[in-house]
Amino acid sequence: MLQKILRKASERNARYQAVIRSLVKRYVTEMQRKQQHQGVNEDDINEIKQDISSFRFELLEILKNNGMLGAEDSTTKR
Repeated sequence: MLQKILRKASERNARYQAVIRSLVKRYVTEMQRKQQHQGVNEDDINEIKQDISSFRFELLEILKNNGMLGAEDSTTKR
């Protein structure tokens, strides 16, 4: 009797896990599909510009701290 109850509980758990796995897979697939069909927008471009600008200033600071960049070089604007 106890083994029968444990077996049913195990089967229910396995079925639950399979359903949840399928739902997650479906959700992830749908999100990937939406992302692929979504083009580049202005926010994406602005984010990339900000990242490049931040990287530039970090790099200038590193070069200056390591003595590879003179004080006059770090103030040069493009």
